[in-house]
Amino acid sequence: MRLLFIVLLSLFLSSCDTITDNNPVNSLSGLSIINIIAGEEDLIRLFNNRFTDLSIPVKVNFEGKTYSALLRASGAGSRYYPKFSFRVIMKDNTIKGINDFSLSAQPFDKTFIKTAVASYLYSSAGFPVFYSEPVFLTLNNRNYGIYNFIERIKTEFFNRRSLPLGELYKVQFDAHFTFREEDRLEEGFVKEFPDDDNYSSLADLISASDNTPAPEIPEVLGRYLDIERYLWYHVISSIRSDPDSYTNNFYLYKETLAGPFSPLPWDFDKTFTGNIGLYGYNELVESLFRNKDILSSYNTKLSFAAEQIFTESNLYPIIDEMYNRLAEYYKYDPYLVNIDMENEVKGIKDFIAKRRQQIKEIINK
Repeated sequence: MRLLFIVLLSLFLSSCDTITDNNPVNSLSGLSIINIIAGEEDLIRLFNNRFTDLSIPVKVNFEGKTYSALLRASGAGSRYYPKFSFRVIMKDNTIKGINDFSLSAQPFDKTFIKTAVASYLYSSAGFPVFYSEPVFLTLNNRNYGIYNFIERIKTEFFNRRSLPLGELYKVQFDAHFTFREEDRLEEGFVKEFPDDDNYSSLADLISASDNTPAPEIPEVLGRYLDIERYLWYHVISSIRSDPDSYTNNFYLYKETLAGPFSPLPWDFDKTFTGNIGLYGYNELVESLFRNKDILSSYNTKLSFAAEQIFTESNLYPIIDEMYNRLAEYYKYDPYLVNIDMENEVKGIKDFIAKRRQQIKEIINK
């Protein structure tokens, strides 16, 4: 097995353009270039153990300076792809002011444009959004291609924005906001802060969602969840038709231990990939919509977003600006070189126009 991975890695490396002083990528100015230097044996170990949290020591070259860091595989589904994602943990310094970041391969977004669009949508609804931008990655001076540099949501995320943080949970794959079937919270949620095993506040939220009579939901469930903020999160997630954003890939946080939970968005590469009607599903929104006033509030927000935020005039310029930055780099990405990117970008615009029309038609029925 080890020999097989050595052969596969050697074939992969030999298929990538070698960076030299004359590499055309170096003459382009649209993206930052991050060059990671690692021992070849360490790289083989990383490829061989990409489904674990194995870390290897690396040097990171960025803007003429070299830093020490740890490199590991990142993400869940992306680890199954040849171009998988990385996590970089800086030892003593930062890049772009960030010491812990992902280099995301964006397996569901060949254009590397969707994160910018989704970030605009959530920001317009008032959410703090992680820093992100496309970069070009080279590894041991070989082109690996375009990646999204993404700030991870850790305590530093809140510190950089002067946001209070009392408690933080990451919602994992296939999480359930109900105790009707099981109550093993650790299976669907990871407590990020404080670093303890006390899940009682999350259990209180889910119990209230399960057991509160419909007329009492605004008052009772509102003690544990900022309902208005959650509705806005669900509106934007539904608008961008992401099947992965209701039971996975977002955070619940409290400003104070005594306050209610609010959602934080995360991981946008599945934007515009789902087939969602008026809203996506989880047990939490199902419980909220038992109250007719809350459902009406959701529909009002959705209508406002479709008219004022999720519009071609707002989103197409973002798409065009990102495409203009990326267009010259696609041909140097060994995984993207043969893809018709103009057609991919057109597909994003077409999806936006059709999704917006679909939402307006459903609301007006």
